[in-house]
Amino acid sequence: PVALYGAILAACSTSFMLLRRVLLRTNTSMNARDEVQERRWTFQISLSLQTAGIGIAFLSPLTAIGLYVVSLGPWVFSEFHPQAEDR
Repeated sequence: PVALYGAILAACSTSFMLLRRVLLRTNTSMNARDEVQERRWTFQISLSLQTAGIGIAFLSPLTAIGLYVVSLGPWVFSEFHPQAEDR
């Protein structure tokens, strides 16, 4: 069950990023493009942790759950960084 949860979590993360890319193509604002480029690392880190959690879930389910929780960190903390325009 923990590996299945991780697979669903990774699928949701991937579909969210695909949706953002499609929406970005309709919005030609450079600020929106800069934001997506800035958050690309967030997606890569999260997806890596989620994928690792899927494999580790077969050995240690609690460790996998910990990786899933940690994979949310970059998303949460990237929302709170100050923007240059706000200063």
